[in-house]
Amino acid sequence: MTSTAHKISTPASPPPIPLRFKWLKRFLKLGGLVLVGLLLLRWWWGWEAHRQLQAEIDRIVARGEPIFPEDFDPPEEIPDDQNAALAFIKAAEALTVTAEQDDLIENADSLEELTPQELQLLADLEAKNAETLRLVRQTRNMPGADWGTRFRDAAINVDLMMPSLAPQRQLCRVLGAIAIYQHHTGNDEQAIEMFRDVLHGAEVMDQMPTLISHLVVLAIDALGVSQIERVTHDLAIGDSPAASRDAIESLIAELLDELPLSEGLRTAIQVERMWQLDVVLGIAENKLGFISNVSPGGTGQTSLTEQVLIFPIKPLFEMDGVVMIRHMNQIIQACEQPNWPAADRIIKPLEQEWEASPGALGKIKHPVSNWMLPSLGRTVAFHHDDLARRRMAAIALAIRLYEIDHGRRPVELAELVPDYLDEVPRDPMAPDGATIRYRPQAEVPVLYSVGRNGIDDGGLVWDEKGKKYDRHNRRDLVFLLDGVLPDRRVAD
Repeated sequence: MTSTAHKISTPASPPPIPLRFKWLKRFLKLGGLVLVGLLLLRWWWGWEAHRQLQAEIDRIVARGEPIFPEDFDPPEEIPDDQNAALAFIKAAEALTVTAEQDDLIENADSLEELTPQELQLLADLEAKNAETLRLVRQTRNMPGADWGTRFRDAAINVDLMMPSLAPQRQLCRVLGAIAIYQHHTGNDEQAIEMFRDVLHGAEVMDQMPTLISHLVVLAIDALGVSQIERVTHDLAIGDSPAASRDAIESLIAELLDELPLSEGLRTAIQVERMWQLDVVLGIAENKLGFISNVSPGGTGQTSLTEQVLIFPIKPLFEMDGVVMIRHMNQIIQACEQPNWPAADRIIKPLEQEWEASPGALGKIKHPVSNWMLPSLGRTVAFHHDDLARRRMAAIALAIRLYEIDHGRRPVELAELVPDYLDEVPRDPMAPDGATIRYRPQAEVPVLYSVGRNGIDDGGLVWDEKGKKYDRHNRRDLVFLLDGVLPDRRVAD
């Protein structure tokens, strides 16, 4: 019997995995590891960015400074009949100015001799705006000012919350023009009170805590000082209708009271810092769409698509917020310096560093600050210019009081202390803490500040190149003690 051989079958070996699939598996594993690494890196970056931003916020809060929108709300409601801002708004709304009068008051600070027609225009301006003048005058007895500005959701509704500043500026121009008119008609008592109204109006406006409002305040101050300059040299002081000594001394004190102006600047910078932080937090918390907010027709609301696109780089916005806060903190520190040279030593390196930032890379690294971080060096310089002008106006008024008492101007400003001034005001533009300069015997008698370059150029107003008098394009800031420049140079 033939035995049958049984063959044991072995399973066939699986076909070899193509090489390309091996690389795919390796790539997927590597990609997974990279993705996990990126997620971990993104988590750490987000954590670190948030930590640094929160640390900056905490330091500001610990110093007792405002940083959130609601921090800038008035501490309590002001009744309408005690609200100086509301009175100024009503005064501006009641203002009536014709086109001819508007043309005239545009140059009221440079008017020398008013023609009968111009005097009549200003007389009509005063008569038709009696209610406006009454509302303005009564604000001096009002304890506070609330312009209705609220900064909640500030990053979205900034343009909707600021009352128009143009009517307030026009109101102060009218007050200044009427003051010039009163002086020309011999009523210096009312002229001085009008100047005080102008300065008070600027102070009330500075309680609208924005950078643009502070710049308008500086412009109004400059206007008021230039008008005081026009009349001080022949100001009548004595019994009504002359200005009383008490009124002159009050005006001097108000010009030298710089605390409201300094607080206005500091608060304006703090509001800028708050807006910057508000935008960054809005993006970080998906409350504000960065792309839709800056796009034409955008609503400012974040979309799901934008959230997905922004998520990987969201820490970049928070880190940019840290940069802006630190920058603004230094600007605030500069505002607290005693003079412009000290402030400029802080501001100039900041601006130079910012200008040196490479274009394309800088825009990537600073997606918010590139369009939200203003150049504030000029604003701080304008502020110190204004301080110099106010101090010179106060000195000029003290010189006029001295002249009334002694029949001559003082030989040096030290003679004004202590009867007319507590001390000679320092020049806020001088690097050495020097006082305001005085040249009573010059061809054009002046008080002057050394200006932004800090160099004493003698307070000269003669332009040798142009062969004309010119005080506006000189390096020194000058206050004309005789009110006007000569028509032409007196021949030797």
